[in-house]
Amino acid sequence: MGISSLTGYQIKDGLKIAALARKLKPDLPIVWGGYHPSLLPEQTVAHPLVDYVVRGQGELTFQELLAYFRGEGNLESINGLTYKKDGRPVSNPGRPPVDLDNFPPVPYSLVEAERYFCDDDLSARTMSFISSLGCPHECAFCCELAMFNRRWKGLSAERILDDVEKLVETYHLKGIHFVDANFFVNPRRTRKVCEGFIKRNLKIPWAGSGTAFQLSRYSPELWELMRESGLNRVFVGVESGSSHTLETINKAAGVADVLKLHELCRQYGVKMAFSIMVGFPFETAEDVDATMELVQKLNEPSRNYMDPFAFFLPYPGSKLYPEAVKSGFKDPRSLEEWTDFDFATFRGTWIDPKLKDRILQFSHFYLPLIHQEIPGWQKVLPTYWVRFLLRQMAKLRLSHKLYSFPVEWRVFQLYKAVAGRVRKSEAGSA
Repeated sequence: MGISSLTGYQIKDGLKIAALARKLKPDLPIVWGGYHPSLLPEQTVAHPLVDYVVRGQGELTFQELLAYFRGEGNLESINGLTYKKDGRPVSNPGRPPVDLDNFPPVPYSLVEAERYFCDDDLSARTMSFISSLGCPHECAFCCELAMFNRRWKGLSAERILDDVEKLVETYHLKGIHFVDANFFVNPRRTRKVCEGFIKRNLKIPWAGSGTAFQLSRYSPELWELMRESGLNRVFVGVESGSSHTLETINKAAGVADVLKLHELCRQYGVKMAFSIMVGFPFETAEDVDATMELVQKLNEPSRNYMDPFAFFLPYPGSKLYPEAVKSGFKDPRSLEEWTDFDFATFRGTWIDPKLKDRILQFSHFYLPLIHQEIPGWQKVLPTYWVRFLLRQMAKLRLSHKLYSFPVEWRVFQLYKAVAGRVRKSEAGSA
């Protein structure tokens, strides 16, 4: 049985499934793979509900392991595999990523394909699609470096186009989101994909993830071609507006790259979505202020989509992980301890409480308030003038960095807490 897992709650679910499998069929081999087992293979395989770990790009490794189960070959010759020998973890040499075109298309007919469509800002029938593995950059907070060692492998443009065209014809796909770690690495591939969208008359909007460093250096001709092919949105990891922070986390793109990309997106009518990360062990209040200032610039003259500020997570395998441990992060010592690693609520103990509160005020309340994006706020505040005054107050606070005595923020927090308890009570009585 195979189990793939990220860090956190997926491990908990995986262990439950593995325990059930072990109970029903004790001799069934249990194989784990995915990001977390690949980053901590020996700690993972030490668990009694893990027999083998397939590391990294696992297609060939898993195929050779299945052949071993049939009596062919031996464990020692399978690159990319971690297993137990005499009760102790053994890791064979790694397996370099291979050309993705070597693998057949995803057999969507084997799953309920309808469950993988979503209704979003691209279309009513959008599907996520991964066209590459890895990333050539070395951001210190990211685990891609440990997974693929700055190597990047992508499907060819022709293969992408064939797969997308089949999805359109078979499942009436209306929009596609390339959720690669970095879709735009190769400008020649990007050009061929765009030309193919136009030549094949696909006429569907698409989005992709990249870096400001790369996209800000794309030629005007390529930007025009991307727009003509249906590019609707780019997603970039901005992370910070502080040069000090960007240099410390090895971010290739600087603030100037981000602002140039912002202008290019405005010029070509492409939406810019971006992420921000705060709460690094070395970060100062001045660094955070610089980030808030950049975020406000990126939302002028019109709103760009932004996730609420993400707090730095000490992900295993990242360069900043040891720094987080030195700063007070409790290093989980077993697979089960990692099940309590909550991405949504983690806040580093090294973050000053007042600074943390200011960050939450900015990203979860005042900025969304200005852009009228707090869910259900018209129901809570049905009077137009009350909403108008709150918006003006939010603009005043952000423009002058007035975060003291945030009465409206405290009232909002109280409302969320009460509303949450009411919903929980109603769900319990239903």
